[in-house]
Amino acid sequence: MSGGMSRLRTGWMTATALVMLMIGVAACRDREEQADAPVPVCRPVEGTLAPNADLSGLVGAHALTLVAATGARADSSAVGRLTLEPARAAEFTVRVRVPGWALGRPVPSDLYRYLGDDPGGARLLVDGEEQDIELAKGFACVTRTWQKGDVLELELPMPVRRVLSHEAVEDNRGRVALERGPLVYCCEWPDNAESVLRLALPDTAELNAEFRQDLLGGLAVITGGAAAAEAARAPGESSPQVRFTAIPYYAWAHRGIGEMAVWLKRK
Repeated sequence: MSGGMSRLRTGWMTATALVMLMIGVAACRDREEQADAPVPVCRPVEGTLAPNADLSGLVGAHALTLVAATGARADSSAVGRLTLEPARAAEFTVRVRVPGWALGRPVPSDLYRYLGDDPGGARLLVDGEEQDIELAKGFACVTRTWQKGDVLELELPMPVRRVLSHEAVEDNRGRVALERGPLVYCCEWPDNAESVLRLALPDTAELNAEFRQDLLGGLAVITGGAAAAEAARAPGESSPQVRFTAIPYYAWAHRGIGEMAVWLKRK
């Protein structure tokens, strides 16, 4: 990772912030009571602590500090890193939330799906050694004897993905949406010379993500080639090719009144 774990930056790192490690530390198997032990900083729920930032507290009867950080690799994968600092070696389970989009599933139903065979590509590592991801209610569980300084990392690739609706959703038939990580994208009028309501996106069009510091305070956009559907043209003439830009859906409607589209015609 260039420069180590980078600090979160508005826009570009928004997706990374959304995948900040959500950790559950199961109660330690050694439950000996210690009268002078510190009080947990948050209330256990069913024997679990659920921090999403740095935390010091108890696992069973043992003091534990968790140091969480996020960043992005050169390939734009989001990375969550958790450094465990138990007061002494202890066996317990760390549960790491793995979002569905990182496992090739945009939602836990057949309402939406990714175009093509998309396994997601999430990777879980402990001290650099890849672990099998065995999910329990959305969490990958790692049980072992943890030592001071052990590092757990979750890598979540964030390629640009095409999303399709179930055929029963009539308004989305023959249309495609774009997603990157947990973020849905849209095409908005200020960024596109062509009417966004007429854009048609070929399945084979190359799509790229890039950071734009000058746009809305800095964010990642998706660019690519599309066809201008329904344009007036002579019989047999192909649709003109145009460049398009898509921005995260959360960022639209800040630059005046105009057209916006999430679901583009699919070509």
